[in-house]
Amino acid sequence: MKVQDVMVKDVKVYSPTTNLAAVAETLWKEGCRPMPAPACAKEAPIETLSLKERIRRRAHELYIRRGRQSGSELDDWLQAEQEIRRAEQEACDQFTVRFALSLLH
Repeated sequence: MKVQDVMVKDVKVYSPTTNLAAVAETLWKEGCRPMPAPACAKEAPIETLSLKERIRRRAHELYIRRGRQSGSELDDWLQAEQEIRRAEQEACDQFTVRFALSLLH
């Protein structure tokens, strides 16, 4: 355990020659505990990302699937754009159909 990994109530200064194991033991006895791990940043839901970002991510997935070989960046981008736009259009079409059916009932 390193001193900087421990939350302390009072600031204490230690010299470079201080036995860190003894410091850690003292801090533990005084009720200081290791700091919690930093929270992981959560990725934004895909629906909230811009069209360009969704295409960029899909193109990167295609690049990885191809074994990370360069030379087909434009093809990856165009395929990703086509897939994303097609999925958006299908979602829009499904919503329109559901909405029209709801009006009939």
